[in-house]
Amino acid sequence: MSKKLTLSILIGFFTLYAVAQNDYYWVGGSGFYDDVAHWASSSGGDDYRSVEPGPTDNVYFDENSGFTYGDNVVTIRATGFAKDIIFNETTVPVTFEQDGQQKLHIYGSSE
Repeated sequence: MSKKLTLSILIGFFTLYAVAQNDYYWVGGSGFYDDVAHWASSSGGDDYRSVEPGPTDNVYFDENSGFTYGDNVVTIRATGFAKDIIFNETTVPVTFEQDGQQKLHIYGSSE
């Protein structure tokens, strides 16, 4: 395989990876937004993600997120990202807290 073709395939792969969109579901009640132990690939699932959400990923908080009154805080301790944040049938309101100057960047919408 030529070097030019190999480089083209690698660039195509990284471009595809960079714009890939995934769905992230919050599980386990209160916690840190950057903690992968709170991000699953299905609602209420234990199929945890290996990285926190990025700017092209949709984030869901729903009835299976594990929130109860007094255990409903998501803390932003590192800069966080999401394309869209969807609150779907959450039975307890979610509270976001900022730890220091870190921010949550939303590149789409919040519903």
